[in-house]
Amino acid sequence: MRLALTFLLLAASALYTGAAWHSYREDVNAREGRANPPAEGFRHPEANLRILREAIETNDYTDRLVPHLERSLEEAPSFYQPPLLMAAFYANRLERPELTRRSFEAALTRFPSNGRLHLSYAEWLLTPRATAPYRAFRNEAGPESRGLALDRVTSATALEPDLTRQALDLMLRFQVPVAEWANRLPRSESTKTLMLEAVNRASADRDVRARLLTEFLATASTLELCQRIAQFAERWEEPELALEAASRWREEAVAAGEGQEIVRATVAVARHLLGSGDSERAYQLLRETLTILEERSFPAESALELLCLLGDEYQRRRQHAMAQGLYSEAVAMSPYFAPAYLGLARNYRALGDLENAHHELEEVLAFDPSNADATRQLEELTRLAPGRR
Repeated sequence: MRLALTFLLLAASALYTGAAWHSYREDVNAREGRANPPAEGFRHPEANLRILREAIETNDYTDRLVPHLERSLEEAPSFYQPPLLMAAFYANRLERPELTRRSFEAALTRFPSNGRLHLSYAEWLLTPRATAPYRAFRNEAGPESRGLALDRVTSATALEPDLTRQALDLMLRFQVPVAEWANRLPRSESTKTLMLEAVNRASADRDVRARLLTEFLATASTLELCQRIAQFAERWEEPELALEAASRWREEAVAAGEGQEIVRATVAVARHLLGSGDSERAYQLLRETLTILEERSFPAESALELLCLLGDEYQRRRQHAMAQGLYSEAVAMSPYFAPAYLGLARNYRALGDLENAHHELEEVLAFDPSNADATRQLEELTRLAPGRR
């Protein structure tokens, strides 16, 4: 009896070893291409999957893959890859849309937490195809197909927020109305920033854009989002929203102690105030900001940059006296700050005073001989007044 049991165990071990060796050789051959794949497919699931992946990577969707697809589904009933590869196979052949749909859903059932899988399914559902089977499938599925696709977009971004940019690109490509985006995506600050960038590329009417800006500004809590709202409101010609957002941007920058952002936001607010004709409030804001920079001991460059940038804004509006005063103040603060002299030179030139413009440029080149902007402006002045040295 003991001898019989020993014999049975040895026989079972031999059979198992033989089957395992055969599966191993199948996988090695599939990996190294040393044997032609059998027409009926391999018995080893990974060997079939390897053949399928390599074929699809080279855009091979020929009939030879069908047995491997079928065997991979039989041999690996819990893997998500076999039904996904089946979906990719028939989607690229533009055949059997109902089977493609069932294959995507089977893959999702097996791996429901894969956000990229949800997004791939959404893209397939949204992509129009002109073949007769797909036209019939679209007619039968109707609006349900689009709704299912957008539900997959929602699932994808909820599972993997990093897919938000791809989801937005998908909705842009298939012309999903902008008004539907917010309800399909995470409500984070970074998502709102991405949405504004996408809306800027979309065909959206002014009311939709203004509504998004207003909604996002009402809940904005970061400097970055306030900044982007201000920038897009200005680009989309919403001056009141732009001023409000720029003011919030400045408040957040002051609270965060970000010197560079304080300067940039102050310039943005002042630009909108000057655009509305409120020059006095713009100048008052400048003085308030200079005080903040001084009290917080920010580097002098921040104040100098602010004076020159505001000088540029006044100059663009032909308020040359105010511009000259700000540039001169910057020169008094630092006799080696080139942008202040360059601003004065542009201002004198705009007033037709080429002599003083020339003098300011020479001042720059005296302490910064390699300054390309000063050299270029000086060459232009020489052409305008050739007798001047």
